[in-house]
Amino acid sequence: MKILFSNSYFYKLDPKQWRSRQPYPPLGTLLAAAVVRDMYHHVDLFDANLKENPIEIVSVLEKT
Repeated sequence: MKILFSNSYFYKLDPKQWRSRQPYPPLGTLLAAAVVRDMYHHVDLFDANLKENPIEIVSVLEKT
């Protein structure tokens, strides 16, 4: 089974966080992906944090 994990936070859409220039990794998403990977599933990850536009996930969904 292939499973795609993605966070849904876009820094560029949050002016206060974008000004601070200190992005944080999606630790919860990474942890969930690691747990499922340990169950012998194929796992992909899409990190949306620094993407320009939410539509960028479409190509990843089509590929995965």
